[in-house]
Amino acid sequence: MESRKADPCLPFVIFYPVGYLFQFYSSNHNQQERQLWGTQSQHKPKLLDQMRAEMQRRKYSPKTVRVYLYWVRQYIYFHNKQHPKDLLPEDVSSFLTHLVTTRNVSGSTQGQALNAIVFLYKQVLQIDLGDLSYLRNVRRFKNVPTVLSIEEVKVLLSQMHGRTKLMAALLYGSGLRVNECSTLRVQDIDLSLKTITVRNTKGQQARVVMIPDSLFKPLSRYLLWRKQLHTDDLLNGAGYVQLPDALARKYKSAPTSFPWQYLFPSTKIHRKSVDHPGMRWHASVST
Repeated sequence: MESRKADPCLPFVIFYPVGYLFQFYSSNHNQQERQLWGTQSQHKPKLLDQMRAEMQRRKYSPKTVRVYLYWVRQYIYFHNKQHPKDLLPEDVSSFLTHLVTTRNVSGSTQGQALNAIVFLYKQVLQIDLGDLSYLRNVRRFKNVPTVLSIEEVKVLLSQMHGRTKLMAALLYGSGLRVNECSTLRVQDIDLSLKTITVRNTKGQQARVVMIPDSLFKPLSRYLLWRKQLHTDDLLNGAGYVQLPDALARKYKSAPTSFPWQYLFPSTKIHRKSVDHPGMRWHASVST
């Protein structure tokens, strides 16, 4: 019987796949560890991302976050993309002067830009700019507000119909802001007490307002229609709503419950993907 010589490549054929599999497992395991805990080699978040995260942690409104980031970005661009930690209070003053002399902004806009820059230095960079009160002493024009008479309001409401008329009547009769009215939820309406609890307020301070007697019946009929709309959405595989913070994880059935639905929903059902359940956002503030 002829003896067969051992193939010198055989050990590599046998052990190379094993080493490859071990290396593959090790790399995947390390990647999962980095995703969970992070590593010291990870890059520090960019400055604007840090500022956005800090404002979101402090529960600033999305609109305030956008405006503050805009003015900080303009501040950086004005100084040729220098890092703000390398700039001085005099550079802040020159930027605000540029806004007034070149861009012709109002005093309130100038104050808004200053607030954004002060937030960046104080809360994100942990740098004290010193006393900037001299930059806040801007004379602002105090305009006289335009107030419609009762007859003018009646004429205006008479030209409106349906949901838009009800929303406008609540703005006038209950003293709601446009964004407050658009983001009301069904559970905010208490017909037994004839009150509305306004939660999405400016400054994050909830308040209770009264429902005018003239709007009690129209609002009651509208709630019946809203309930039927929600029932139809559930039958069609929709009926979900986005909840604040992490309430959806705490209360599993809340996203489809009627009390959490927006009182004035959008006319279209939104789906993030084909497999994602449909949901209705609140009516646009431009409605």
